[in-house]
Amino acid sequence: MSETPTEQVQSPSAAVAQLDASLRAACPDDVLELSSLGDSPAWTIVPAAIARVGARLRQAGYDHLELVSTVDRGEQIEIVYLLDSMLHRTDPRRLALRCVVPREAASLPTLCGVWRAADWFEREAFDLMGVTFTGHPDPRRILLPDQWQGHPLRKDYEYDSDTMVQEILDAELNNDDLAGTDGHAEHDGMVTEDLAVNMGPQHPSTHGVLRLRLRLDGEYVRECDPDIGFLHRAFEKLGELKTFTNGIPLTDRWDYLNAMGNNMVHCQAVEAAMSLEVPERVHWTRMLVLELNRVASHLVFIGTYGLDLGAGTPFLFTFRDRERILDMFELLCGARLTYNYLRIGGVAADLPRNFIADRVRPFLAYLPDRLAEIDQLLTGNQIFLERTKGVGIWPAELCVSYGLTGPLLRASGVARDVRRVYPYARYDQCEFDIPVGENGDCYDRYIVRVAEIRQSLRLLDQICAWFEANEETTRGQISAKVPRVIKPPAGEVYTCVETPRGELGLHLVCDGGENPYRYKIRRPSFVNLGLFGEVARDQKVADLIAILGTTDIVMGEVDG
Repeated sequence: MSETPTEQVQSPSAAVAQLDASLRAACPDDVLELSSLGDSPAWTIVPAAIARVGARLRQAGYDHLELVSTVDRGEQIEIVYLLDSMLHRTDPRRLALRCVVPREAASLPTLCGVWRAADWFEREAFDLMGVTFTGHPDPRRILLPDQWQGHPLRKDYEYDSDTMVQEILDAELNNDDLAGTDGHAEHDGMVTEDLAVNMGPQHPSTHGVLRLRLRLDGEYVRECDPDIGFLHRAFEKLGELKTFTNGIPLTDRWDYLNAMGNNMVHCQAVEAAMSLEVPERVHWTRMLVLELNRVASHLVFIGTYGLDLGAGTPFLFTFRDRERILDMFELLCGARLTYNYLRIGGVAADLPRNFIADRVRPFLAYLPDRLAEIDQLLTGNQIFLERTKGVGIWPAELCVSYGLTGPLLRASGVARDVRRVYPYARYDQCEFDIPVGENGDCYDRYIVRVAEIRQSLRLLDQICAWFEANEETTRGQISAKVPRVIKPPAGEVYTCVETPRGELGLHLVCDGGENPYRYKIRRPSFVNLGLFGEVARDQKVADLIAILGTTDIVMGEVDG
């Protein structure tokens, strides 16, 4: 089994050195080694002490569990925790913790008591890599059926379909775990029985194959257990089986409403691993398609959210306007949904002649009035206001604890945007605001996305201005000098981009070969759905539809 070494920090900054000294003083027997993960410091921790060290860092301001990744190192399994800060100022901003456990006894304490986001992260690590977390409140598989044998992301995994498929089918067909009643409640002297109900996985309001297992007391939800995995396509496994170049078309299919952003995080991670600089025109071309894709995605949200609440006209209007963006993408790369446009070191093709003047500029002039009209159809409707204002209020601390990012987090008042916190492309050269909500309710989650469309139009105006000033001097400069066979050196990086659903990240581990050794995706839809079991509790069933619609999940990304 090939090993993938980690880089040692040669000269840690003063902040890293101070934090290292603080950790070693507080936990002298728990901290083993200081190394790095890309640009971030990483501490190797005694596995039994991970919860203690995690709690210490949580108190120090690291309130955001960004990712839990696992790497099969042969005789050992490595668990990597990425930590960041949302509500506090910390230095270093992002850091990593590592734990190495024996392959045959891959177990360590849960972090659910420190960060609630650990719940689904750890269940996924158990499901796909076979790492158990002692003390976890719900140690079930999360993407694969309970009857699944083995853990697919281990390097020695062998799939035995002959013995497994029939067992899974038999168990699912005979599953009656929702039958009957689950409890009693008394209301003004009248005793009622709770009812267990399935919502989905075939239900128009779940926006895909999502099953919500509900326990109802009348019209109120007392418990909600999201059941996912119906669309699981093993993208992390496939990413490790493809070359770095051949993996790009796979990314289109994660969040199929954000294919450009998916391409971006893959290419950006490989470029970081190769220390590859791309031409200036590539940065601005990427920002152009990323912001157009963001507008198209948010238009889909507005239209489908209107449908969820009974308004059909906004759906027709938003899809009418989205068609203009898809027409541009079709002209640019020949596709309307899965684009495969970005390349490692550049893009697949340059912008067509007069693309800015004939396509983008007219769209920027067209959309603001249309957006105001669509917005008025919803916010000017008393029914829409009654269904959204004051419904599904999510406090900022709860969102941060569950690791939420993107519009869901910003609607609760936290002004965090990856484009501002960890700038990529040339976002640090552009001016834009970060819209935030005041109450963290369904209305704010809608309003924030409408405001983000306006900010994307503002960014697109600046991007167009750059092309108008630099078109002739940069035309044709669409790729860096890239080796014919891409083999990044051994090492690892983590990189992220801001998508319409939040922070999309990639923990990429390379061993010097043509394929990724480990390809761990931070899927924002997966993380954002993790809090739904809690926020659905004690809501009316009708309000549950309104709340779920504002999460704007894409099940292709949830299931991964």
